[in-house]
Amino acid sequence: AVPETAHDPRMGLVHAGFFMGMEEAVAAVEGRLRASAPLTIAGHSLGAARAFYAAAMLKAGRLYAFGSPSPGIGAGVRDALPSGIDARSYRNGADVVPWLPPPSLGWRQPVAMSEILSPPSLADYFGHLGWHHSTLYAKAFGVTAPS
Repeated sequence: AVPETAHDPRMGLVHAGFFMGMEEAVAAVEGRLRASAPLTIAGHSLGAARAFYAAAMLKAGRLYAFGSPSPGIGAGVRDALPSGIDARSYRNGADVVPWLPPPSLGWRQPVAMSEILSPPSLADYFGHLGWHHSTLYAKAFGVTAPS
């Protein structure tokens, strides 16, 4: 199925489902941010796609995206990110989520993805989706889940 798009005046064509509720979410936090500290936004999977939108809308200074699906068509999301933002996006091994929706339909990642390698165990291997689990991304950066 082809994902529905929505038009945002800042970012152009975005994934309608991913973008749903972003205006309200940004409005809820906008007044609570301190201008003196650069804003850092991070997310995994759907949260990473939404982190790209939030970074553009809130003029973030740093962005970390892990296993993000493509949030928009063309270069609109990339062009809406603040000038000088330290934006990093990571793809773990054979994780297919960053290739969805497919580039063949015009969907694009806003920044180049860095490849990391944190393979799933055989017990957790569910084909290429097994590579998408957030704990594998955390493990690649030396972060362990609290017990």
